[in-house]
Amino acid sequence: MLEMVKLNAGYGKLRILFDVDFLASKKHIVTIVGPNGSGKSTFLKALIRFNEY
Repeated sequence: MLEMVKLNAGYGKLRILFDVDFLASKKHIVTIVGPNGSGKSTFLKALIRFNEY
């Protein structure tokens, strides 16, 4: 299981994501959808960086 609570992310002083909550349970497929520029890639990059530590 992976859970993020109140994730904030961005680039330098530019914040892109504000207080994002996310929960992914075992044995479930999770998709992240949204229009261009909505923060999908930023979310995934923040999630990967969080898991590196």
